[in-house]
Amino acid sequence: MDNNHLHLPNVWVVTAYLWGCRDNHSYVVGVYITKEAAIQACELEATFRGGKYGVEAVKIPLETSWKEWTSQPRPERYYVESAYVGKAGKGQNYCDPESAARI
Repeated sequence: MDNNHLHLPNVWVVTAYLWGCRDNHSYVVGVYITKEAAIQACELEATFRGGKYGVEAVKIPLETSWKEWTSQPRPERYYVESAYVGKAGKGQNYCDPESAARI
């Protein structure tokens, strides 16, 4: 990461993943300034979606490219797991609990 990012704040990006799998349907729930707001959004979204979605909050510096972000050590994060991981059948939407694509 270059020095241009040092003055930028961190944000929390909250994303919901169907059955808790990265390779299933997903969507961004929101972007938050504080960890507390991001955690609340995770918990509310997981409850609102009836446990079908695992919801993750990841702390990232604002204006970070995908290449920069993926080359960094694992960021601080918060996660609410889907209640259905490993239980949603074996079809197209199944998420094996041992899968590398799982959050």
